[in-house]
Amino acid sequence: MVNNMDISAIDLFCGCGGLTVGLKRAGFKVIGAVDNDPVAVTTYRANHRDVKVWSRDISKLTIAAVKRRLKLRMGELDPLSFSNRAISASIAELNSASNCFKATA
Repeated sequence: MVNNMDISAIDLFCGCGGLTVGLKRAGFKVIGAVDNDPVAVTTYRANHRDVKVWSRDISKLTIAAVKRRLKLRMGELDPLSFSNRAISASIAELNSASNCFKATA
């Protein structure tokens, strides 16, 4: 296993957290997750108590809110992880989600 604990990640469209499990096993520090399915978020929270989770539509989540809650400064976030659920989402949803993270607050 590679020691990537210096690398922080946010799991977008996290579902119940399968990708987070893989990232953690690979040595990444998952610090945040987002999903709008309340059942999936409940399961995610039970499995990943150390991760801050947003249970909401990602298009309504601002970069300022993410930075504030995670206490992030410029350059502290590395990968934004997308589960296969994001791949199956419509192009409009993905465009909306990616626009959310383009702000430079």
